[in-house]
Amino acid sequence: MAGPYIQTTEWPAYIFQGQAYDLGHLNEFEFEMEDTSRTKRSIVVTFSDHVFTRDAADDDDPQHAFPNSTREPPGHFCLRRYRHSLTIRDIILWCAKGEVWMMTGDDRYGQIPTVDEEGSLSFYAIVFSLEKAKGMPFSLHMRVRTAFPCDRDPPDTFGSVKFKHLVELRVKNKRPPKGYDRKRRKPTLGTPFQKRENAIQLLALNATATDDAKIA
Repeated sequence: MAGPYIQTTEWPAYIFQGQAYDLGHLNEFEFEMEDTSRTKRSIVVTFSDHVFTRDAADDDDPQHAFPNSTREPPGHFCLRRYRHSLTIRDIILWCAKGEVWMMTGDDRYGQIPTVDEEGSLSFYAIVFSLEKAKGMPFSLHMRVRTAFPCDRDPPDTFGSVKFKHLVELRVKNKRPPKGYDRKRRKPTLGTPFQKRENAIQLLALNATATDDAKIA
């Protein structure tokens, strides 16, 4: 796959309190999948600084604001958000195999997995838009607009949709209908993403070990 197509410069490392934090995992990336019509689609993912910055607080020094922040006023580096962002690519690829939530706004969707924060379960909301790519050699642009751990309840949601169906709809410039029923299904805490990934990796290792034993 060629590229990058949208991101003009890579994220540089950011120095915070004397330590360098690598932002390379938030550079543009591309993945392929099949939508519900079994048509192969390519999706390019980009990230805004909201993934690792927070709103400025009253006692923040403006001189320490993140350079070129898209927040207004400019945001400040958030170590908690940054730590969660280290697995955001894996979460996106994992959630793309299942359902995503419809959020407030015309073209806002969310992946809201359960994550483990030092032994405490919480939601991690990844809010994105999905836009049809015009004149580009890929199908859709997933613009991750923000991502943040939820201290209490997750953001408001209006039903869910299979990601592969959402892809088919957005390629056609359509959107899934939202649900406003009070009894509509909402995100619930479950198995942390980290444990799911570890289980998947363990199964893969066991399968490899079994294959190696057969060869031996």
